[in-house]
Amino acid sequence: MTTDGGGWTVFHKRFSGIKNFYRPWEAYKSGFGDVSTEYWLGNKWIHEMTLKSSELYIKVKGFDGPVKFAKYSSFSVGNESTDFMLFVANYSGTAGDSLSGDTDQNVVHAYQRFSTKDMDNDQSTASCAQKYKGGWWYKSCHMSNLNGEYCGYPIVVDDYCNSWSKYGNRNEGLEESTMMIRRH
Repeated sequence: MTTDGGGWTVFHKRFSGIKNFYRPWEAYKSGFGDVSTEYWLGNKWIHEMTLKSSELYIKVKGFDGPVKFAKYSSFSVGNESTDFMLFVANYSGTAGDSLSGDTDQNVVHAYQRFSTKDMDNDQSTASCAQKYKGGWWYKSCHMSNLNGEYCGYPIVVDDYCNSWSKYGNRNEGLEESTMMIRRH
């Protein structure tokens, strides 16, 4: 991809809700979907790609809003023995920091283990992945949920939607989201 100088590999893409992202651990581990539509590359592949120093670029678009971005100059995902823990730092961009920056530390995603509907690794008393219908690096529970339920249009403001809280309304469902990796 030519975004921000090029060299990016897309590992998450959503734009229509055609694919169900409410999937078990093994699906998120190995990947699912189709690169011509919507997909998740797979946590084991994301981990492999981030073994060397990498950065993360996220593009989000609301149904009635502009495309915004969040870039993290430091990004990696741990191996399966760490439950694919998220390491992310050094935000810049226009979308706001919905992974590592919030005054409510209960919803920060940095240094969290990945959870799915059948693998509850979050710190909540309930399963965030089951409650919010997607695999993600939940804590208690989220300020971003790009793999959550695709709510569609008209705009739905709901905790259950695929969302990036700093984009606009905290729980407004997004029309599109893309996550990309680039090695330094």
